[in-house]
Amino acid sequence: MTELEREEFIGPTADQVECWLHAQSELDWARVGLAPLCDWDPALLAVLRMSVCAPNPMLLLVGREGIVIANDAARQLFAIKAAAGSFNGRPVAEVLPDYAPLWKLILARAQLGETTALRDEPIRTPAPDGEEQLKWFHLDFMPVLDSANGFLGALGMVCDVTDHIQRIHDLSDSEERLRPALDGSGMVGVWTLDVASGLSTADVNVARAYGLSEEDCKNGIDDSLFFDAIHPDDRERVQAAFEHAIVTRSSYKNKYRVVGRDGQMRWVITSAKPSIDGYGDVTRMLGVVIDVTNQMETVSALAESRFRFQTLTEALPQIVWSCAADGAHDYFSKRWSEFTGIAPENIVEETWKELVFPDHWPTVSDVWDAALRSGEPYDIDYRFRHHSEAEYRWLRVMALPIRDR
Repeated sequence: MTELEREEFIGPTADQVECWLHAQSELDWARVGLAPLCDWDPALLAVLRMSVCAPNPMLLLVGREGIVIANDAARQLFAIKAAAGSFNGRPVAEVLPDYAPLWKLILARAQLGETTALRDEPIRTPAPDGEEQLKWFHLDFMPVLDSANGFLGALGMVCDVTDHIQRIHDLSDSEERLRPALDGSGMVGVWTLDVASGLSTADVNVARAYGLSEEDCKNGIDDSLFFDAIHPDDRERVQAAFEHAIVTRSSYKNKYRVVGRDGQMRWVITSAKPSIDGYGDVTRMLGVVIDVTNQMETVSALAESRFRFQTLTEALPQIVWSCAADGAHDYFSKRWSEFTGIAPENIVEETWKELVFPDHWPTVSDVWDAALRSGEPYDIDYRFRHHSEAEYRWLRVMALPIRDR
């Protein structure tokens, strides 16, 4: 934590503490069946002094009725007016009546010497504009006892976690909106790894891609089961890259094969980003899995088709070529380089035009344009420069225009 991020709490002075206690002593404690403040048990007074000095919101519930004395931090948290009588010196069930059963439970447990810890408790409190607002709190109440272990009240520490809960709700809403799209795609899944425990959670799409139990992936399983599903030839590479991402706190991305329990192999691309705590350590990896099996099969089929095409054309004694409609060539067989003496890497768009015998170029251009317009085969004889210096040889050039739909 930097100096700018650190908030320093400067507590009240001794005079301020005495002023605060004096203000509480002015309350009509007899109205709620309590003795004057100066006659309270020393344990209660000690807790009261501690609460006024505390930076955190604290509530002291005195007696079986839970008469409230709240420090300034608690009054600010609950948006209560600064006047002492507006909050302190009244039963807690009267101050926040909508939650009377909650206070009854806390006081009953405290009378038995038990503590109460509640997390993410929703409570409606007065807002500065006079309306009510919903907030979430962590509530921790412990019994306050006298020297003979007799019940005096309950001391509560309150933590406002509204912002945290709101972020969780926003994230949940975002996930709910995203989930139908992900589930419907059948291709994209999300997963999370807890680095300390080695447990991973994943959605149905990830489970299906890896051939794992959907229920187990939802509840959390050991991440080794995901690595076990990776193709043996890819596993070591993937595991090394993943561990490197955690050590270096960097993003992770990889493409590999997974083999399901049915023996079916699928291609996936996995990417993830680290979640780093305040100490700079990676606590979680948050990632997605994209099933690219269909794309890889398409790429493989295209590669195989191109391989067959090149194998065939390179075996022919003729020159084989292809080009776009604008005349830009995208393929020449090696016979072309043997004929022209120009290496493939030195071919540019205008190269072949420069090799046509100049007097023949107008005819070549006209026949080419006619083939493009009509869709009829391109078929022409013309002279073309051979790699022998200044020698032109006759060629018969044929091509079939390929049209779209």
